[in-house]
Amino acid sequence: MGCLVAIDSDAHDIHELDYLRWGVSQARRAWIGPESVVNTRSRDELLAWAAGKPGRI
Repeated sequence: MGCLVAIDSDAHDIHELDYLRWGVSQARRAWIGPESVVNTRSRDELLAWAAGKPGRI
């Protein structure tokens, strides 16, 4: 359907960065591939995507 998601740890401490693994496992359970995860893109890809959306950047 064209929806993008971001996987985030919501870390407030360096040890909480491991929570990203939980986010990735939940995305896999939902059959969300890397092409639908916005933070798997390179900086240039992300900026190009954002520039193509009205009202962004």
